[in-house]
Order: sequence, then structure tokens, then C-alpha cells
Amino acid sequence: MSIDGQVAGVEIDGLYLRALESNGNGTCSPLDTTNANFDLSIQCIDPANCSEGLKFKVGSQALKDDQPVSVLLSNEGPGVYKLSQAVYDNAGLIRLSASYSFDNGFEAKTLEADSENFAVRPYKFNIVATNGSKDLTQKTNAEFDYTQVAGDIFEFQVEAVNYGDNGSNGEVTLNYVPSAQLEAKVTRSIPVNGFNGDFSYDGNTNWPTTWQSVALDFSHGTASSATATYSEVGAFKVNVRDNDYYGMSFSADRGLGAEVGRFIPDRFELVPANTSVTNYVTDNDDRTNDFTYLGQYALAFDYKVKAVNVAGKITKNYPLLNNSQIVTFFAEDRFDPLLPDLLEKIDGSSPKQEDWVEGAYTHSELARLIRYENCGAKLDSPCGPYNNVGYGMNILDNDAVELSDHDMYLDAGVEQATTISKQTSRQLYGRWTIADAYGPISNDFATTMQLEYFDGTNFTPNTDDSITSFDADNAELTDVSLGGALPTLSGSGRFANGVTQGLIIAAPNRNGEVKLDYSVDDWLKYKWEDDHARFDQSPSANIVFGFFYGNDRVIYRRRLN
Repeated sequence: MSIDGQVAGVEIDGLYLRALESNGNGTCSPLDTTNANFDLSIQCIDPANCSEGLKFKVGSQALKDDQPVSVLLSNEGPGVYKLSQAVYDNAGLIRLSASYSFDNGFEAKTLEADSENFAVRPYKFNIVATNGSKDLTQKTNAEFDYTQVAGDIFEFQVEAVNYGDNGSNGEVTLNYVPSAQLEAKVTRSIPVNGFNGDFSYDGNTNWPTTWQSVALDFSHGTASSATATYSEVGAFKVNVRDNDYYGMSFSADRGLGAEVGRFIPDRFELVPANTSVTNYVTDNDDRTNDFTYLGQYALAFDYKVKAVNVAGKITKNYPLLNNSQIVTFFAEDRFDPLLPDLLEKIDGSSPKQEDWVEGAYTHSELARLIRYENCGAKLDSPCGPYNNVGYGMNILDNDAVELSDHDMYLDAGVEQATTISKQTSRQLYGRWTIADAYGPISNDFATTMQLEYFDGTNFTPNTDDSITSFDADNAELTDVSLGGALPTLSGSGRFANGVTQGLIIAAPNRNGEVKLDYSVDDWLKYKWEDDHARFDQSPSANIVFGFFYGNDRVIYRRRLN
């Protein structure tokens, strides 16, 4: 009897046995009996040995390959008997054998017959991708339940399975041996538009993105690798098909394939060539003079960060739509542990999706070292100077991917940041002063303003500051005893080595006193009045105009050699 190709685990519809008996005159006629017991058995042709556990069943009875099994078959017509609910849970090339013994009065005989060889193929390929207990194909509400680091190894299996429970939970067909027409393809699924990653089944050969032949070593119906990798972030679909399994074809999930993900970067890395720190004052000839005032938004961080896989290759698909990042800057003084604890960005926003270009984020950021009014309650007076300050940063995303090579210890020896630049600088607690003075009523008066920093004991002139500017528009006079219209103020420019006399008060041509107030930036304010609570006051000075003349008793004075 000829039997078409079948599917493992699927009931074979229309499987019949036809029985004829001798009528004593040299001819045969259909066996004339109702339901009858036949001895049935199975022979495994390719492979030659039948696997244990997966049987050919007729109803509830399992056939054997080493001895016949008596099975009651129902009569469907003259000499025709049906093998009801026949199913083979395994795969391969097989043959069925049947025998029937009878004595019809003419002769006692045993009828024997074999079917032609017929093939039973697996129902489909089942794709299994795991990392330990994590199933990388498992989803909840269309979102992957787990993440996998791009470029890191995971376990990958291709199982040839039977139909199982209505097409799911099929058992592995242990007798499956692939044909020479085994093919596979890998398709990027997340993101929809992006760059294709490389899927390597065994760490050596990348699988194709179009249907092409692949080599898989199946054993007992399964091909497996413990060293599979995927190079990109996102997810991919993988499909495998056997195009010529005894003339039949099947694949994973009826051609749809299995989706594996979600892959994330291994780490972020700084790109040294695009990363630097610029201070408020930068001396290219002597970098030890570089400084920024505490609290001054003048620390410029230029940096480029790239998202990479385990091998250090950039993951160009990063970030995905659900990714977000937080960038934090840090500072530490190699000499003084009392340094205020962290840098504050002037721009508190986080990177946006569109800021990333092919897995890289380039940015310029202004930050400041927070200037506590009393240095973070650590001292009751100004603090510093901090003469060997190094700067670092971290970038952390919502998948806990962060910047690599942490080398800055901030909290109890825990590495939290990566050094941006090996060049250190000074952080100075500064203030702006104006000197009280006296001047003649008939001359324009040049005020003396000075920039100072706290040296650990006293305030001293900051001779390295020739960049801070002043402008008369920020100054104001208040009448104390001068009377009349107030003199005008003029002058603008920069300090020279921390000092300027460029702010001019026009000659008032009368005597009296005025108060000069100058509005300065927060990082140069100070607590000028003892009863004032905060370090937030701009400087002021009292300027007195009057008459100045020589000694009444001296008429003429000359120096003799």
C-alpha cells in the first residue's frame, strides 16, 4: 500500500488496510469478516533505529519495531479495514507491516504485507534562544521580558518538533536528520528602519539576511550552540527551513520565524579625540594656572559618547524608542576631601532621541562646581583653594547601561564616574572688592576694584584673572552727603592681573560723599556685612570728594645732591 508524506503528530487521514483471502479455487476475494485483530508493526528505514518514546500509534496502541502488536481494526467495507487515529510522533522514513492468521475451511494461513516506504516530516522548526533562565523570545504585552547584551553569547537551538497540542508545545522529533537543502535567514525587526546586525550561530559564521544554505549539526532532532551572538541593539527574526525533506518542505512557524531580543549595548565609551574640559581661564603655556571660580557656570565639557557591544563595535541602532539617558558630571580634588560633592549642569535636560547619530552622542555642556554659601556646611567660612581638581562624567540609561572605565571614587570607594580629561585645574572661592577712597572735587576719580580668592587663610589678589570684565552699566552711586546731581559713571573693559582702575566717577566739583555699589555675578559675591546671613552681597565702597592742599609752612622744597 502506498502512503503519502505525513506530518509528525498529525493524524494520518485515510490509512486503510486491504485484506484478501483464498476461496479454495485459486482465486482471492476480500476477507469476509467484521472488525478483526491484525498484527501490526513499524520498521524505521532512515534512520534505521526507532527512537524510544515517540511511537506510531493506532488509537491508544503503540506499534513496536521488534515485534507485532495485535490491533483491532474496524471494517469499512469488503476486505477494507481502517487504522483509526493513526499518528506518528517522530520523523523519518518508515514502513508499516501487517499480518492476519485465519482458517476458512480451505486452508489455515497467515496473510502478510508491507506498505511502501513513506516519510513523516517534523511539523516545524522551533527556535529557542536563552541566556540561563531568560527566554529571549518571551514577551508580555508585545514587549520583550528580558534584555541581552549585544555581542555577548547566548544559547541558541533549532528543534525539529511534531504537531504537539494543536500546533504548540510539540515534542522534538528525535529521528530528524536534515536534508542537504537546509536554509536560514535573519531579518532585523527592531528598529524597523536601521542597520542590520550580525547574527552568529556559533561565534564563527554570520547567518545570511536572505535564504541561503547553512550548516547545522543536528543530534536527536536538535541543533544547538552555546556561543551565539548578535552584534546590534534591538531584535531580529530568524527562520530556518528544510526544502527537501523527502520531497517535503517545512520551516519555523510556517515561514514567520521567531523573534529574538531585546538586545542592548554593553556599555558607553568616551571618544578621547572629541572629549575635553575647558576652564574659565585656560593658560595654554602653563596649564597649572587654569582655574574656574566655585559656582561659576564656565566649565565647558565637550564630549562624544558612543554605545558599543561587547567587542567594542558601535551599535548604530542605539537608542531605541524606549531608551532614555541621564548625564551626570563629577569632580574630585586629589588633595582635599572637603571638595563640594558634585558638579551641576547648567542645562538639566537629558539627551534626546534625535541627538544620537548612528549610536554616538556629541555634546557641549556648561557646568559649575556648586558654590555653597559656607562650603556645604563643612566650614563656617569660605573654602579652598582646590588646586588639583579632576573632572569626570557618567551616562546611565534606563536599561542600566553606563559609561565604562570608571576610575573616580566618590562614595566610600565606589567607582561612579569616568575621567573626562587627565588635565586637572583649580577651583577658587572668589570675591570682587572695591576700595574705599578719597579724591579731589575737580578731578575724575578712578576707582580701584580687585578680584580675590581665598587661599586657605586669607583672601589674596587673583593675579591670574585677566579675563573678567566690568562695565559702568553695572555700577550705581547713592548720595551720602554730596548733594545735587550725582556724578556720571563711565568705563568698561577687563581686569589686568586681577585689578582695574577703569571704572571712572566724573569730577563732582563739590565736596561730599557717595556710596558706590557694583552688581557682580553670584560666584564673586560675599558676606560683606557681619550681621548678614548669606554670602550673596555685591561689593560697595564709600568715595569721599574734598579739597586737598600742601603744608602751609613749606613755601619751596628742593632736593640737593
